[in-house]
Amino acid sequence: MLAWRTSGRASERRGLLGERLVPARQGEMSIRRRLLRWSNRFALVNAALLAVVGLRYLWYYFTLTPSPAWLYAIVAFMGHVAMLAYIPIVLVLVPVTMLIPRPPVILSFGVFLASAVLSFLALDSLVFAENRYHLGILTITLLAPPSWAFFALYFLLGTAIEAMLAV
Repeated sequence: MLAWRTSGRASERRGLLGERLVPARQGEMSIRRRLLRWSNRFALVNAALLAVVGLRYLWYYFTLTPSPAWLYAIVAFMGHVAMLAYIPIVLVLVPVTMLIPRPPVILSFGVFLASAVLSFLALDSLVFAENRYHLGILTITLLAPPSWAFFALYFLLGTAIEAMLAV
């Protein structure tokens, strides 16, 4: 089998350099495969978390009468939230997992990416509630320093939440 796993032996030097890669045995899952499975589950949980944060957007659709428009709004919302959760994982985390299959590195990087997405969504929901438009290059350049301070606070809180979800 061509898969690789880390050996369970204790080495003299602990850490990333102390591990050596040995071929995976029959029936064992490789480290890359475990990390890719983790990233999929992490993105799914992040989609649910982003949906909770993004529920604020759906309140502005109350003017829609019970019609197919509501169904469209809900389906579009779910698709958009899933895309926001999976795109950073697929475009950034999966290639990094293929290059550096180390769980501490991948989990830390995944938490960082998910926290950034969560922070931007929280900031965008506030801007949308106040002004009825979304963040873009122009609106980001117009944000005042207190807005960036709140973004930093959202990022720190998001990092704490995402770190709990990652484990």
